[in-house]
Amino acid sequence: MKAPSLLKFAVCFSVHACGANEFVHSRSSATNTPSHRPDPAEGQATGNLLEAAAADLVNRVDAAGRAQTRYLFFPQAPANPQVAAAAVSRLLNSLSLAPAVIRIEAIGQEKQLFRLNLTALGWDKNAWDEIEKRYPYARTYRDDRFFRLLQDRGGAQVPIIRADWFIANASLPPLYYKLLKLPGKLDDLSKGLGFSFAQNYAALKIVRAGIIESGVSENPRIIEEHKTKQGFLWRSYEFAAAPTDIAANLADRPLGPAGAFAPVTGNRRGAFEFHEQGNEVIFNLANGFLAYFVADQSGRRLSEAPDVKAEGQTLAVKVGLTCMSCHKSGLINPPPAQVDGFRQGAAKFPAFFRDIYPESSKLFAVVAEGNGIFQNALAQLQLDDAADKDPVNEVAEIYGQNLTASEAAAELGLPRESLLNGPLQPTAAGVVPNGLALFLFELATARALDANAKIISRKNFSTNFAAILEFFRAQLVPQ
Repeated sequence: MKAPSLLKFAVCFSVHACGANEFVHSRSSATNTPSHRPDPAEGQATGNLLEAAAADLVNRVDAAGRAQTRYLFFPQAPANPQVAAAAVSRLLNSLSLAPAVIRIEAIGQEKQLFRLNLTALGWDKNAWDEIEKRYPYARTYRDDRFFRLLQDRGGAQVPIIRADWFIANASLPPLYYKLLKLPGKLDDLSKGLGFSFAQNYAALKIVRAGIIESGVSENPRIIEEHKTKQGFLWRSYEFAAAPTDIAANLADRPLGPAGAFAPVTGNRRGAFEFHEQGNEVIFNLANGFLAYFVADQSGRRLSEAPDVKAEGQTLAVKVGLTCMSCHKSGLINPPPAQVDGFRQGAAKFPAFFRDIYPESSKLFAVVAEGNGIFQNALAQLQLDDAADKDPVNEVAEIYGQNLTASEAAAELGLPRESLLNGPLQPTAAGVVPNGLALFLFELATARALDANAKIISRKNFSTNFAAILEFFRAQLVPQ
């Protein structure tokens, strides 16, 4: 779909409406193209943070470690520095491939700039490359003297990125899966963790619970725990049929998935087997933090869980971010009455049913053991994040909010007047990309209705940032 109609509407509104001593702390020689210089209050914070990062790299990081050093920054001082710092530390450790918990160092008291080391996180250059190629905002400061110094002394084209963008994007696929190097199949995930689902079923080396009303979903589910080489993996079998139908099915068929217990039941295929529609998985990383994986019924990796119905609403469960919200404090015990009630039909099934579906007290002991691993890892960060809300979700939510025109101008590094009063017509003929056209439409609406209204879509703004920036830079260049 072309966007001339949106652009026409927008234009209509516009008519009317170094060594330790080699770094010098000075921005006097840091220049911007005069026509592109933002208002003094806009962009200053980012410029100061680039300077601070460059000073830190040159003065505090030894030459051998600079190629592995990267920085995250919040463009403006966070309203709650503790939440911001907790979000950075929690997410980086939740994406780490290293065996130890990593304390992420904040540069300065404001907790606005953070240094990280790729090697300490178990990442290679390819991991940062995946981040770089998706990061939209470096264009605003690519000509900054201190940004170029970070490039020259460090090991990346974009050695510093916004922390709020990183938190909102690295907590979701595709970056979430890529940074953790998670495979495309559930069976391959288990192999990497040192166990086999099939072998555990055959050996009855699992602990299960049946939950008719989970509290997470209106639909029943089966959960089971497997031991791994680094701790645990919990698998939740998800069902998409009407809750009453699933409950009736599970009451008679609690021994799926298909073929899982055939060696134990005498190869009676189909006997007592449920047939799931999807799988949700939570496991601990080598450092003890939690990680998440969602798969369809064949075990193929998905970016979102099958639709979950809760409190009358259909909710999209996004791998990573949504899971972190629920599991801020770790694994969650299901209602004991649900666990024990599911065992009432045990007499109908083979004797091993009671072994793999223990009573709630035994199940909760297994859950507590897993939570001990996570809580021990979390305690090492010594975070001040006692609030109920997960800090990663809190920062991601703030980042995802719509923008005002002034906020968009500041993020573009452009004068406020260029967005509030400048022309919205293209300088050259041609079809305007849909994303740019939508931004111009939103901007024209803000001009006409309320310049301080949060009308500009963050998602569209970040996705089409390059096109939007070049459009307004072209308007500022003398003709």
